[in-house]
Amino acid sequence: MIMQDKRETDGGRAFGDAGTAPSRDGPSAPDSLGGRLRAGGRELLADEKRRLVQRIGGYRSAVLEAGSALRSEDHPVLARQLDTAAASVGDLQQYLGERTPAELLDEAGHLFRKHPALGYTGAFLTGLGIARFLKARPPIDGDEDSARPGGSNSNAGDAGE
Repeated sequence: MIMQDKRETDGGRAFGDAGTAPSRDGPSAPDSLGGRLRAGGRELLADEKRRLVQRIGGYRSAVLEAGSALRSEDHPVLARQLDTAAASVGDLQQYLGERTPAELLDEAGHLFRKHPALGYTGAFLTGLGIARFLKARPPIDGDEDSARPGGSNSNAGDAGE
């Protein structure tokens, strides 16, 4: 008995695992769309990374300016600490600027596999941040009473009434 792989044939055309038939003229529409989306995503990540590196450079400049201001006001100890902080921010800027987004994600994955508590802590803090922003949003029409404890849709405190 000859075993077939996971592909089925229909009229000479092969169907892949995704269930889309490749065109005889080239890749199917989802493949070309997927390629374009991947390329656009890579460009977006690269642009955001460049913006982040520029923003970090601005923070570095601000820290350096604060250090020089402290130095001019005769606070050399604080100025040296800010210079050290600016050097660290500059190192971070260089580190991020030299790596691709894929390399950064790979390194983050290694870090979180080595120290899973960092991942859990980050997820927890992200959840707190999201909850904070959701709580601060204005209520949607008809959502005002149900969002408030003791509102018209709440059964809490209704036992004595």
